[in-house]
Amino acid sequence: MTSNSTVLHSSASNLLYKYWIKGTRGQLVQSSLSGDSDLKVWGENAPDIRNAKELYQKYNLDRAEFPVLNLNTPLLPCFADKSVNYAKRMGMIEIDNMRFTLKSSAFQKMRASSGWAQLPTLASFDETREGYDSFVECVLEVEHIRLGEFVNRVLGLRLGTSRPFGRFFYSHSYPLYCPKRKVEVGSVMFGGNKDTIFFDISGTGCKHVFTHTNKQRLHHWLKFFDVEEFTRIDLFFDDFDGLFSPEHALIAYTDLAFNRFRGGRTPKAEPKYQYENGVKVMLDIIRIGSRSSLVFWRCYNKAAEQNYDGIWNRSEVELKRISIDVLLCAPEYFASLCPYSASMNIETASEFDLVRRQKAKAIATLKKKTDWIRRMCGKAIYDLVEDWGLSAEECLILMIGADSDGNCKHGGAVSSPPIFSELLRCNYV
Repeated sequence: MTSNSTVLHSSASNLLYKYWIKGTRGQLVQSSLSGDSDLKVWGENAPDIRNAKELYQKYNLDRAEFPVLNLNTPLLPCFADKSVNYAKRMGMIEIDNMRFTLKSSAFQKMRASSGWAQLPTLASFDETREGYDSFVECVLEVEHIRLGEFVNRVLGLRLGTSRPFGRFFYSHSYPLYCPKRKVEVGSVMFGGNKDTIFFDISGTGCKHVFTHTNKQRLHHWLKFFDVEEFTRIDLFFDDFDGLFSPEHALIAYTDLAFNRFRGGRTPKAEPKYQYENGVKVMLDIIRIGSRSSLVFWRCYNKAAEQNYDGIWNRSEVELKRISIDVLLCAPEYFASLCPYSASMNIETASEFDLVRRQKAKAIATLKKKTDWIRRMCGKAIYDLVEDWGLSAEECLILMIGADSDGNCKHGGAVSSPPIFSELLRCNYV
């Protein structure tokens, strides 16, 4: 921002100074507009907007004239099944990967009265060493039953069958599946490592998780399990205006815009170009930092990756060992990393609003998946219609196949979260 005025009119607001504030009763609320199409944005010397009431008194502002700090705006509801609410819940700064660790014994804190599996009592076992061993084994079994219930009820995913191998020095693992069990979207490691359980949820898994719930509710559960930090979490911002392209990121890097606000050495940059006939065509991706460091950036052309016709650039940062509070204020964490991320005015950074942004991503995802089908079996399907005289429905049934009971087999190759279907049909204006 260039103006030194206390309050100014603009079509964008810096994500450092917007999004979450405390309500009148101390609860988190959204600092969104209540109907005015123009945004009122704090200037360069923006104060800490933790208490909107104090700001209105301090600057003698009329709430009717400057409604940007709306104390009555509630948190978005859990389990909202409408595409508009989904888009608002995802926001501009989205999550693409999550890894966290919790103790296996944390599942003992759940109450059976709330519908969780009942824990055994020691008094119901024989007062012998064998009886105690049976009790411990039974407790461990119930912990894993509750683990499956947690994955289903809270994360909205499904837990697969135990496997005798794991990663990150764990001896066993469960695969995580989408709600329809079509696609593996992560894994849960257990066995060893001081009786801890390690969650690794992929980008596709995060889409399913935040279709089912929201960040505030997930934060509540992680705090309940005494989880203090994410081993890794990826935040990203999608640009549909061409303002934050890989070329822009490279220029920003030369201006030291990726240096951390708290200081430190300048990270290394690895630009990767696309070539055609030996001629450099475009900058495809630039990686800044190291995979082993706490902050690692990837800025790339998402449109080229997804075969999307329009402009679509993604700035993605991989954060390690960061507080779970990032779920409550992801835009603030994102903006506070470096001057590059702080420069992103995301409130209305694109003509797309939140719903249109999510709808554009759903359309691009569908196009990429159908292009794959066309390349793999488009000619074969055409032959079935042209030479064999089959109808479109008969072709689909024949191509899908059926199990021993005559039911159509489940897919998975082009599966997506159910909300994508609703977004495609959403006529939101």
